[in-house]
Amino acid sequence: MLEQLKRKTMPGKLALAAVWLVLGGVLFAYLFPSLRLLIRGPQDFYALTTDQLEGSYVSADIEVVYDWYAETVQQYGSDPDTTTLSREYLVPTSDGNVLGVQVPASMIPTAESVMEDTYLWLTDPDYVWNGEVLSVEGTVQAMDQETQDLFYEALVDGYGLTEEELGSFRPLLLIHGDIGTLSRGELTVLGLADLAMLAAGVVLVVFALTGHYQKPIRRYCAAQPDPESLREALDRFYEDTPAENRLRCSRDWVLYEDGGRSWLLSTRDIAWVYGATVTHRTNGIRTGQTHSVKVCSLSEPRRLRRHTVRVRNPEQTRAVIDQIARWVPQAVYGYEPAWDHLYDKDPRAFLDRMQQARREEPAPPADQPAPAAPADSANPAGSGPSPKYM
Repeated sequence: MLEQLKRKTMPGKLALAAVWLVLGGVLFAYLFPSLRLLIRGPQDFYALTTDQLEGSYVSADIEVVYDWYAETVQQYGSDPDTTTLSREYLVPTSDGNVLGVQVPASMIPTAESVMEDTYLWLTDPDYVWNGEVLSVEGTVQAMDQETQDLFYEALVDGYGLTEEELGSFRPLLLIHGDIGTLSRGELTVLGLADLAMLAAGVVLVVFALTGHYQKPIRRYCAAQPDPESLREALDRFYEDTPAENRLRCSRDWVLYEDGGRSWLLSTRDIAWVYGATVTHRTNGIRTGQTHSVKVCSLSEPRRLRRHTVRVRNPEQTRAVIDQIARWVPQAVYGYEPAWDHLYDKDPRAFLDRMQQARREEPAPPADQPAPAAPADSANPAGSGPSPKYM
């Protein structure tokens, strides 16, 4: 039986695993260039020429900052105040060129201080450098058009370069904190998401191949005095008992087949069966209902006692309860809110109390027929109580 259930479960779980693995693979391909740069580590900014810088992941202790030419600010609504998020500065390269360096707001005071030191160094022959540097680490990228226009405007207006001279200055921008096209934070979050996707795919494959989704049934078998004989009996039960509403019911067992949600109970271990309906609402508006049948165990641990049979509608709820009642007449059927506490406290005492109440119910008058038991020619118990539904 376990092998048949595994074969039924495996295609769906492997398909789901394939989805996660494909998504993880696509995301990994997107992250790979940045991951490769991160693993390789930053290169020395001043060891590269301007032509070598584009696309490089570099680090530098910048001693010279000429000026700033652009900043990114944030403004809320009509509030005239703005918040500076980042600022871009002009810095020299190792071969006498100039490029932009973008730093976040937290590094602007340091950049401004180094810029002031640079001005004093250029204008005051007696100035002694204090050793302060702007330490950056990031990826050099081509500027977008708006940033490029501001970059060239600064070179023309601030340093008197002609249009012809601008051709020797490549519009490159070193973005502090970026690794490839991603910031360090983005790479961390997406990397963790990718690991989760790949791990989910691998776990699903392992679970599908090993039959892990039949773990509740395997655990049930292992807890019995003779697990091997029980497995043989369950194999015969599975072959001889047809499925109806994804349930296989016999004198000895009730089996629910629903992939990883499958479960098995002895008919002697079923205490309570009832229908449950959950109403879904969005912003107070009813959007739908979910129906199920709860089959509650006498002996299982509290967190595992209530087993679920998923159904489509109230009619199927009634059909499933009828199906179980034909084979488990001793169980309690129906639902009352007060029963929850009684069952959770002591399932055996709950069942005994409800059976005693059933025995003490007065018999119907002689001129009235007794309530009919659920009709089924295959009912091994002969007759049973008529189930009460929600």
